[in-house]
Amino acid sequence: MTFEEALNLCMQGAKIYRKSWDSNYRYIELAKNFSYENYNGRRIEAKLDSIGSWGLVLVKEYGVHIGWYASKDDKIANDWMTMYFKTLSERESDLIQASKCCSDEDCASCPYSHAECERAILEDAIAVIREYRRKK
Repeated sequence: MTFEEALNLCMQGAKIYRKSWDSNYRYIELAKNFSYENYNGRRIEAKLDSIGSWGLVLVKEYGVHIGWYASKDDKIANDWMTMYFKTLSERESDLIQASKCCSDEDCASCPYSHAECERAILEDAIAVIREYRRKK
């Protein structure tokens, strides 16, 4: 989809990314209520009422870049996609299925290598644990 189409979906709450990005965990989303901690350790709440309190953020593997701006390439690209996050029960189901597959001796029916399967199990297990902790 085009950047304009993706941006409209982002404004409705979707997380968007470019298919050409080389990361498994990088996306853009709309955010508000920005704050930061200064050198003295004081938390500053950004007051953006004069320009609107919403902005785009780039969420990456190891942090968030606040105030993301699309490059010229991003604006003319047609490879924008929306990110789908599985529900907790879907992740649990995948985890159980992957565990069964990986515990089999031959793993013949599995489309992934054993290492990929183990990695997926670990990532899903971590995600499920984090979700449970957040709900408590």
